[in-house]
Amino acid sequence: NKKPPASTTALAAARPTTTQKPTPKPTTIGTPKPATIGSSASGRSGSQPYLSIVAASRNDDYAGRLEERLVAHVALLYHQLLQHCFGDVEIVLVEWNPPVEKPGLKALVEDGLKRGRHGVSDSACGWKSEEDRPAVRLVTVSAGVHKTLQDEGWLGQAPMAEYFAKNLGIRRSTGRFVLVTNPDVVFSPGLLGFLARRGLQKDAFYSASLRFDAQWPERPSIPDDYLRELMGRATNDTHLQGTEYEKTVGNRPEAYQPAMDAFGQTCTKGDDGKGRIQEGYWDFQAGDFMLAARKQWLGVLAYPETSWTFGIDSAILCKFFGRGLRNVVLLPPCFNVHQHHRIRENPNARRVVDPELLCTLCKADPTQRLDPRQRAPDLWGTFGGGAEGGIVEEVIL
Repeated sequence: NKKPPASTTALAAARPTTTQKPTPKPTTIGTPKPATIGSSASGRSGSQPYLSIVAASRNDDYAGRLEERLVAHVALLYHQLLQHCFGDVEIVLVEWNPPVEKPGLKALVEDGLKRGRHGVSDSACGWKSEEDRPAVRLVTVSAGVHKTLQDEGWLGQAPMAEYFAKNLGIRRSTGRFVLVTNPDVVFSPGLLGFLARRGLQKDAFYSASLRFDAQWPERPSIPDDYLRELMGRATNDTHLQGTEYEKTVGNRPEAYQPAMDAFGQTCTKGDDGKGRIQEGYWDFQAGDFMLAARKQWLGVLAYPETSWTFGIDSAILCKFFGRGLRNVVLLPPCFNVHQHHRIRENPNARRVVDPELLCTLCKADPTQRLDPRQRAPDLWGTFGGGAEGGIVEEVIL
């Protein structure tokens, strides 16, 4: 029997952290802006999108074959959205601090979209123009913004600031619901089908089971074939034997009976608003899939913005749970597939604050400043100025 997730155990009482660095000087980047729901930032006319999908990256070949992972992510996501005629969706990709020696992400995104169109036609959906398709936006944050945040003490020497970038994408999203993911994740057909049924609940936050592929990714030529082969490997655990992913099998929510009892039918039959894990919530793999109503993201001020990332992905679970939201864990056939790359190369993944303490503070007040080294919470996702031009947003589709 699998023990309950760590989040259901007794948490450490709030206590001052030790060995703290001096508080960084006040930020000069950005001014708090009202994060209105349903703004027209996507550049499209018509009603508010049902779903915004947010991810962040930079073309630095982090952990190997980043370009292949990103193109596969975009191609397989877009292909499945078209298959389900799921047009009221926007994809918001944030490119953070692009390296000067490499091309930007735009060409990779466009390549993914082109590949994703293979074998699907608008005629089946009754769409009459590009306006009916899912929208795709690329938001580029300059090196100048990144350097200013470093100079002010909010960032370290690493070139990527994952949760700063994700917060910017959340802030600029316009959908009723916002799904935050990573560009090395592929959604299963069952998961896309669940989302396309548009049955999400506003009082819940959704996480999902995660599988790992041990094979290096490629750029898909025929999306249906590539997706079928990928899902075949992801659901066959023999592919994980002898790899660093073998130990992840026991961390799946389907290995935890209370999750199976509560959500075993949710993927295929929908969320009835009743299922819950009585002890708490599922706290594995939070960084790869986190979904909630946009107003809930705004209400908790999204992710804490710190120079370290260890524990920050789970912090959003603690924030949502502390606000009384119900966690829904999506189980197979709803799951994510993590595309293979090298591991333990993120210099920001440092344990600076005890994660149980961080969680306790987030539950008590998700809008508070959790640590002196955290950027002011009300500035979340707002950046501007910088020596090299700030932020540029471009509508790709």
